[in-house]
Amino acid sequence: MTAPTESRPVREIHFHVPGFKRYETSEFQQADRQQFRSISLTGSSCALQCDHCQGQILRGMVPAAGKGRLMEVCRRFAAAGTTGVLVSGGSDRDGRVPLAAYRHELLQLKEELGLNVLVHTGLVDPETAEALAAARVDGALIDVIGSQATAEEVYHLNAPPAAFDRSLALLEEQNVPVLPHIVMGLHYGHFAGEQLALEIVARHPVLPVWFLSP
Repeated sequence: MTAPTESRPVREIHFHVPGFKRYETSEFQQADRQQFRSISLTGSSCALQCDHCQGQILRGMVPAAGKGRLMEVCRRFAAAGTTGVLVSGGSDRDGRVPLAAYRHELLQLKEELGLNVLVHTGLVDPETAEALAAARVDGALIDVIGSQATAEEVYHLNAPPAAFDRSLALLEEQNVPVLPHIVMGLHYGHFAGEQLALEIVARHPVLPVWFLSP
């Protein structure tokens, strides 16, 4: 390995694991899972029922569907020492998570409880982008798919790659910090569109890309 120099500084790679599942090896152990919690605004309900998940991920999240429920859950978390939350949920048939309806509660999580707030958006429309900006979320997590066949066959979603490009553009217009996800081998273990997904992400100012495997 070549030693770092002034012209060639050390470059770091940061690896992350999902907080809704416990991982522990001889090299790695998760921090206190109570510090960061995952919440679903739709409980275990998801209209798409993607082949790679079928709602299983939602079952590992704390349900918070209905007006006032998000704040109720997060007050309890904050009192127990939680410092950040991921607010997610199942998608509708158009691939959207119902975040816009919770814009005021999302802002309360930050202003009243002092939590770091990440959201998992699904596809984004102008209303959702504006709502996330108003809520001052710390980051929007969004899957970027570069193959329409993968979107249709795996996600059961009629969305071309341009739909993901537009979602990133809408978040960019509202200055919402974005953390894109690219799932490697999402098409039943085969590569299909990952290169285009990278090209789409490269067109926008984003926080570090997360590469995941199904």
